[in-house]
Amino acid sequence: MPKCKWCKEDGEKEQMVCYEKPTNRFKKDGSVMMSRSYYHNACDELRIEDEVFKKKEAEELDGLYQYLLKLHNLELLDGRMFEKIQDLRNGTIKINNRKIRKSKEGVSYKQMLDTYQHVSKNIDYAIRTKQFKTKWNEFSYVFSIMVNSLNEVNLLQKRNNAITIPTEVVSNDFDIKMNINKQTKKDDMDISHLL
Repeated sequence: MPKCKWCKEDGEKEQMVCYEKPTNRFKKDGSVMMSRSYYHNACDELRIEDEVFKKKEAEELDGLYQYLLKLHNLELLDGRMFEKIQDLRNGTIKINNRKIRKSKEGVSYKQMLDTYQHVSKNIDYAIRTKQFKTKWNEFSYVFSIMVNSLNEVNLLQKRNNAITIPTEVVSNDFDIKMNINKQTKKDDMDISHLL
């Protein structure tokens, strides 16, 4: 009875989904050894959803990473810079070399990128006018500008999402009949009938 790799419970082999992938080792007969992973059907669906989520998050992180490299004219981000980004993503803060959970859910990479793009004028102005000793100081200053503007950008996005523009206009043909009674008031001071 194989063990499900997701929930760690035993199950019947016939009722589980099996994934095989080759390893770098070989059997005595020269064939490649295979690594097998077993999942319950429900666990397999959860695993697939998790993989899709992780792939989407990796793409968002890559977009943010490339934007930051271009913004700061760097070849790669320092470990401290990446740690700051990860802390914001996870909702933790670092106090006295200890990570403390500040919120249940952090900020997504997409929200960070949207905020950086929204406040790009402020960031460009800060980079042009301020003198930074190191790239770390520049990154920290720009990062704090982004963090301070997160709430504003989230509110703007919520407003934009709340405004729904109908994409399909339903038109019904109506015949509108209006009886217009033209009532002319006779002016008592009118002398045009005498002319």
